[in-house]
Order: sequence, then structure tokens, then C-alpha cells
Amino acid sequence: MDETETTKRKLDENSNVEEESGCNGSQPKVSSQELPSTYQANDSNDEEEVISLCRPVLFPMTPILKKIELGDDNQRVTIGRASFGRDAQPFPEHQLRYISTSHCVIERNPYIIGTYTLLDCSLNGVFLNGCKVARGSTSMLENCMEISLGLPKNKAYCYMNRDISNDDVFSEKFVLGPKLGCGGLGTVHRCFRAADGHPLAVKIIVKQRLSQSNLGESSERQSTLIEREISILKRISDLDHPNIVRLHEVFDRPDRVMLVMELCVEDMLYHLTKRRESFSEIDARGCIKQVLLALNFLHSNNIIHRDLKLENILVSAVEPLCETG
Repeated sequence: MDETETTKRKLDENSNVEEESGCNGSQPKVSSQELPSTYQANDSNDEEEVISLCRPVLFPMTPILKKIELGDDNQRVTIGRASFGRDAQPFPEHQLRYISTSHCVIERNPYIIGTYTLLDCSLNGVFLNGCKVARGSTSMLENCMEISLGLPKNKAYCYMNRDISNDDVFSEKFVLGPKLGCGGLGTVHRCFRAADGHPLAVKIIVKQRLSQSNLGESSERQSTLIEREISILKRISDLDHPNIVRLHEVFDRPDRVMLVMELCVEDMLYHLTKRRESFSEIDARGCIKQVLLALNFLHSNNIIHRDLKLENILVSAVEPLCETG
């Protein structure tokens, strides 16, 4: 269910609307232990090794955009409506009009090896992790930094300084991004498919927290419970219901389980109801209908949800998705 209303009117390529916006909060903090490590140079002689091991990438925050790899062959990139392509529309038109044709420039920092800076060239500003960059100024990009164009909600790219030397199985396929939320058993992060930059989500369940929450259960019993939950998620994903979050891959480590899942680009229904305060009868009816369709599908496959609440109903750009985990 989309909170915004999309129009079919073609956007005037030269129109820009100014809006006064400031930093509405502090930048999100992500634990360094949960981020992909980056190679640190000890002296100037390591420059070639740094370049070969660290690969800065702009991963798209919306599936419409494509990932942009930075490096020797791409040291300067201009981002804006012109770079999106003629037919691409990553945001609704009433949000897209705040984005300039050439909104910002990202280029290699000549003073610090392996780093990049962002230059604001727009009328309406650039936001890094929700904080507005001073107009016409240059800012250093940091790992996991989200880049929004024109409006804080126009999240276009996430800058990641990916360590390609990591031989971890998960890191070979995916890049761990900013934290989206946390619960009693673990955290949920945005992640990106390394091959094409497609945005996904990864749910990280810490096994130690699971054992603490199930006191009295043997380790074999806990492993059985985890395996059963994963098998249910896989079975549902194979059936591919449009209103249930799809599981893509599972990575079982000694200390944690990582579930790579479909990303809902909006938010939890709980947060959406707090922002909107009220829903129209049409919106509420459509939301409840999709939740009931998901529950009926689960029950027809002999699966009981047992934890249905607003926090477990995720809203995508198209329709609500019921989280089964």
C-alpha cells in the first residue's frame, strides 16, 4: 500500500521546486562489528593494494536505479534526473520535481586514498543520512551513508566502501548496509546483492539471544526450532504469495543465522499509522483485505502466524506484506 498518490502527468524536465528543509535528526548509528570491514593503509606505499581491495559502490535504494561502481574508470559521477534515464521514474512525480537535472557530483578525493566526496549542485539540497548538506558545499562520504536528493525521503543511493578481499560466503554475494530496525533476537539491515546492487533486507538472529529467551531448552531443541522456522519460510517463499515477504537465502553461522529477505521500501504499518494518525475507510479496507488474504494462505498450508501485530506488517510501495518470521 503506497502512502503517496502517483499521477500520470509527464514531468517537465526543467522544473524545480524549492523547499526549506533541515536536519530532522541525528545520523543513524550502525555498529562497526556488523559492517563489512575496509582495508586501512599504513603508509603511502600501500596505495595500489588499497585500490584493489576497497571498491566504493553506490548501491540503489530503489530497484528502479542501477548500482554505480566507483574506481579508476569512474572517478567522477554526476547524479540527477539526467542520470536516471528518460523512462526511469524512481520516485513519484510530486517528489521527483525536487530533483535537479544535475543534482550532485561524486568524485574521488585526491587527498585521502580510497575515499570520495559529494558536491551539492542542486536547488533543493542533498541529504546525507537525513541531514541537509550546505548548498554548494563538499562533504566527505562515509561507509553506509544514505544519499537523498531534494527531499529526505528521496533516498537514491547508499555509499558503501566494500571490502572485496573478504572470503565470507555472505559477503561474496551481498553487501551489508545500514540498520533498519532491531528486536529481541537480533537486527534487520538493508543489504545489497553484489552482482547487480538490488536492494534487499537481511534479518540477523543471534543464537546466544535465542538461547537466553528460551531458558531450559537444550541446544539441540533450539537448533530444531530454528530449522523448522527456516523450512516454513522456504516453503512459503517457493509458493510466492504477493502479500508475504519472500525469503531469498539463508546463511547459518556458528553464532548467528542470516535471513536474506524481500525489502519493503516503505515501513512497518505501526510507524505508518503513527505518522498518518488516521486512515480513510478505503485505505484501511484495502490493508485489512491483504492481511486476511495472507492469513488465509498460511492457514490453507497448515501454518499459524501466532504473532500478528502492526510491527509485523510491512508496507511496500505497492501493497502491505505480512512478515511470517
